[in-house]
Amino acid sequence: MRVRHVKKRRIIKKRFFTLVFFLFSLTVYLLSAVFLKAYTYSLSAELKKTENQIKTALQTQDNLIDEIRQMTNKERVLEIAQAAGLKNFQENITYLTSGE
Repeated sequence: MRVRHVKKRRIIKKRFFTLVFFLFSLTVYLLSAVFLKAYTYSLSAELKKTENQIKTALQTQDNLIDEIRQMTNKERVLEIAQAAGLKNFQENITYLTSGE
C-alpha cells in the first residue's frame, strides 16, 4: 500500500511540474509574440520616417542643382557683369563646361 501511495505522489509531482512548465512556456511565447509585433511596428515607423527624410533630401538636392544651373547661366553672368560696369573682351573670356 505504501508503494502505491508514493507512486501517486510522484505522478502528481510530475504532472504539476509539467503543468507549471507548460504555463511558463505559454507565457513566454505570448510575451515574445507581443514584443516582436511591437518591435516590428516600431521598425516599420522608423523606416518610413527615414524614407521620408531621404525623399526630402533628394528633392532639396534637385532644387539646389537647378538653382546652381540658373546662377551659372552664361547670359545671366554677362548681364550682372555689364550691370556692374564691366566690359566684355572676347579674347579674355574662357568658357568652362561641366562634364555632364
